[in-house]
Amino acid sequence: ECNYMKKNPDDICMQKIVMKHATGGQVRPHSPTEYGDFTFESTIKRSHVKYYGVAKGVTGRNPTLTHSKDEHVIGQVLKGLNTGTVQNIMVVSNGTIDFSLRDILIDLTNKFGKKITFIDREDMARLMLSYDNMR
Repeated sequence: ECNYMKKNPDDICMQKIVMKHATGGQVRPHSPTEYGDFTFESTIKRSHVKYYGVAKGVTGRNPTLTHSKDEHVIGQVLKGLNTGTVQNIMVVSNGTIDFSLRDILIDLTNKFGKKITFIDREDMARLMLSYDNMR
């Protein structure tokens, strides 16, 4: 259970919403107080694919994940890329993911011969509707 959810039981962690749609996954903490990583496996065209997810919440009037103020996301993605069993990185945010950050992350994953998926505010809204129906 996310520590944030323990303090705010009416809220739902982004990772929990994504994981509700995946099988064989788990939410893993960066540290004892921050839950931001998650992993899961999926079967695509009869082969198992392991996903390494990085979730980053943003706040404000125009919540946007950028390379300049959220550079630690790049570090987290690099950590996943250096994991031999990971084929796909997933970056999840409740805000907009800036195009320059997307370009950096796409370039990095291409250099490692891996793939990246972005789930941003619009995708989260659709997943949230589906999550509410699954509860």
